[in-house]
Amino acid sequence: MMKKYINIAVLSFTMLISLMNAQTAESMSVHILGTTNVNGETDPCG
Repeated sequence: MMKKYINIAVLSFTMLISLMNAQTAESMSVHILGTTNVNGETDPCG
């Protein structure tokens, strides 16, 4: 019975981690898109 609860906990923890990673990746890609200049190169100045 305990193993079932452990599996549920691990599954929910994994989903939480993947959700956080997805949000981070999304904000990073938006930031990269925001810093691209006319030539399509990333602008290190911001």
